[in-house]
Amino acid sequence: MLTLDDDVATKLRELAHRRKLPFVDAFRTLFRPGVDPLRLNQLNDELEARGFRLQR
Repeated sequence: MLTLDDDVATKLRELAHRRKLPFVDAFRTLFRPGVDPLRLNQLNDELEARGFRLQR
């Protein structure tokens, strides 16, 4: 199961509506083949943590 933040879900619904696609198809089209969205979340977390450490 995948959980999306509300703002991400809203953007995907808007994209699906503009492209006249089912919601799930709009989500699939956001990433190129081979890109793992879960790894992107991990990378984002690591960058945020690194930025926090640099601010100290």
